[in-house]
Amino acid sequence: MDDSDDEEIYRARIIFLLIVLFVTIAAVILSESPVHYRGHKIDYWNEPYFKDPSEPVLIQISSTEVETLLREELTQLNINFTVCIEDLQKAIEEERVEHQKHSNETEFNFSRYHTYDEIFDYLKTDVIKSNFVNIDSIGESFEGRKIPVIRISSDLKDESKPIIIIDSLIHSKEWVTGATTLFIMNQLIANESMRYLIDNFEFNLIPVFNPDGWRTDRLWRKSRSFSITSFLCRGVDLNRNFEINFGSDSTEELGKFSIHPKNTINS
Repeated sequence: MDDSDDEEIYRARIIFLLIVLFVTIAAVILSESPVHYRGHKIDYWNEPYFKDPSEPVLIQISSTEVETLLREELTQLNINFTVCIEDLQKAIEEERVEHQKHSNETEFNFSRYHTYDEIFDYLKTDVIKSNFVNIDSIGESFEGRKIPVIRISSDLKDESKPIIIIDSLIHSKEWVTGATTLFIMNQLIANESMRYLIDNFEFNLIPVFNPDGWRTDRLWRKSRSFSITSFLCRGVDLNRNFEINFGSDSTEELGKFSIHPKNTINS
């Protein structure tokens, strides 16, 4: 699914679970695994550990069978829920059509989803060209894609300035983080009121930290490296792969799940 915009991502439904009272029972329902329900894989869109009973839980399911089971069990336990998105693939396709209507716009829209190539094209425009902007690369991804870094400072040769690093899209499906970083970049360059910041700091902005995942599909979270435990299970949750507190949270041991920290640190 690397470069095709037409391939189907998921015929999926999102269930919004409003856990009000039966938090313990709900936890038991999902106790098989943090990413399993009755043997079916589910995908959480927010923290699934029921730390706060007033917080809703968003999950994505791709099976009519598991939807029926989940509806029945939640109803029996008097746990309130509602369907947020009836057909996720349809929603993505509709957004894509709307995006194509505006593809000829010259001004970059920070509130819209953009592809990896569109982001790179934007970084090549005259908007970015400035004496206090330098675009470099911090290296390449597993699949050989460049990972750009935008350095912004009124004096890029001044090594005494504190450096502020902002990275985004380490979880590639969280597209709004990349849009936010690009918006910050635009404000630092174009907004005169930001002059104090670039006079006193150097900003290193990484808008697409995980380009391989970004090119895979809209809902891919991990990198695209191979696992030593399974050749067929691609990727690692890069945000859970650092040395500090490695493996200390509730992450899956099996590489096929989106929160997998992988077997070794910094892998």
